[in-house]
Amino acid sequence: MTRNDLVREFRIATQDQVAPYLWDTADIVRWLEEAEREACVRRRLLHESALPDVCQIVIAPGVAVYPLHPKLYELDHIGFKEEGDTRRRPIEQVSTGYLDNTVPEWRDRAGCPRYAVQGDTTLRLVPTPDQAGTLFLEGYRLPLEVAGATTFEIHQAHHRNLLDWALFRAFSVPDADTLDLNRSEVAEKAFAEYFGDRPDSDLRRLTRTDLDQHNVAWP
Repeated sequence: MTRNDLVREFRIATQDQVAPYLWDTADIVRWLEEAEREACVRRRLLHESALPDVCQIVIAPGVAVYPLHPKLYELDHIGFKEEGDTRRRPIEQVSTGYLDNTVPEWRDRAGCPRYAVQGDTTLRLVPTPDQAGTLFLEGYRLPLEVAGATTFEIHQAHHRNLLDWALFRAFSVPDADTLDLNRSEVAEKAFAEYFGDRPDSDLRRLTRTDLDQHNVAWP
């Protein structure tokens, strides 16, 4: 389904088919785009492993922290290839707590990266790289922003269920003509039943390697 198709479905569902409309088309489109992003976070619908702009970071010696692509929110693979190498080396994703307990003086170390700590918008390599190279990432992302796009990135099987989020947002607008908290609650519940509840802010908890802690010997 296209975005226009879902806008028509929205107007049928709300009996808002005659101008002047209760809800602007621009608002409905914005809620549908928001719904797709919500669905991606809740169900991990878009996995990226190929797009260079999303999945590759050029690494410079002496620089440990790098920005992640703004659409990439959860990593499930990290690899590092030094200049001249033919194969990448796996990077283990951990927390700073893990490093504090297992890797002495990790903040002051330099060498070939073995670990990575994901922040909200950045990735920190440990030890700090002492050679140039390329970091290769794979993980889950939000839909990309494509000018003039008329459809959605997620599979068409999910499209109709995006309507529930738009209805939830529409009936929660504080307007005397449209506010209906009961219908808003019903629509939000339907969206959650299909796509699941929103996870907490620590989306890396399932991909991070924080297992049994023990000291690590550095070469």
